[in-house]
Amino acid sequence: MEDLDQAFNRVKNIAAPLNAKRLREECGWELLSCVEIGRCVDCNVENRICNVTTIIEKKRRAIGISIIIVGEELGL
Repeated sequence: MEDLDQAFNRVKNIAAPLNAKRLREECGWELLSCVEIGRCVDCNVENRICNVTTIIEKKRRAIGISIIIVGEELGL
């Protein structure tokens, strides 16, 4: 991704609607508006798939974090 705006746009308008559709089909989730429309509509439902987006800029010493970098495309 070139910048954060582009990354957030991809999360909300590509990855989230496609994953919400997949979860609806696999797990029986309710139909979210983004699935119907194909892009984020900034809904306010409890199981909104893009409720949490995390950016780690600096790790505190007391917190352990593992990062796995995969050198291939594995989906959305």
